[in-house]
Amino acid sequence: MAAFPAAIVAVLLLLEASVPPVRGRREAQAFEAASALSAVEFGKANSSSERRGSGDTELPVLLWWSEDLFPHFPGGGRTSERIECGPVPVPASGRAARASCLVTRSKRARGHRRTAAVLFYGTDFRADRAPLPRRRRQTWALFHEESPMNNYLLSQAAAIRLFNYTATFRRHSDYPLALQWLPAARYLRQAPGTSLSRKNQLRRLGTAPVIYLQSHCPVASDRDRYVRELMEHLQ
Repeated sequence: MAAFPAAIVAVLLLLEASVPPVRGRREAQAFEAASALSAVEFGKANSSSERRGSGDTELPVLLWWSEDLFPHFPGGGRTSERIECGPVPVPASGRAARASCLVTRSKRARGHRRTAAVLFYGTDFRADRAPLPRRRRQTWALFHEESPMNNYLLSQAAAIRLFNYTATFRRHSDYPLALQWLPAARYLRQAPGTSLSRKNQLRRLGTAPVIYLQSHCPVASDRDRYVRELMEHLQ
């Protein structure tokens, strides 16, 4: 799971959630659980923080709509998790503060007054299953580190405009996912797997200085066949 970009999106959503929402009469009648920690509505949240009990009932809620993929709650069986972020910069204030929220995959949280954001995984996004119409007080975010060919709907402007924030491999995303599965910056600085002398030796033997990276195969784009054909023209 590419957790780092998703965490950045979550922090920004938490900061936005501090602004009181504008609620219409229709939204005021939406479902609202009596407690954010209700086993029925939000599951059992886990937290190592000292802030427990009634404090959790006032935290903003982030709803993962793509429940089959994210979030990966530790221990299994839970549908909610409390997360702590910070200190994080507060826009236009010049200061930093800690932020907390509840993350859930329970779709019953959709209409809760404290559900500040709905997060979607791109491959699983379906228009006929999306919580439309959008609530004005909620922020929508798209997370997708895969090819847009996995979901052609995301190639349509009308679909992309549904999201306030995007985290994809495109450089125009709000949070571009340039590197997938990157555990830490030190991973880029560690010693290479093949020494320069060995590379020079392979080059003298006729091996082309080309590297091709992919996460798995085969895929819908049939890229493996294209690469095999390309190899015939490399020297």
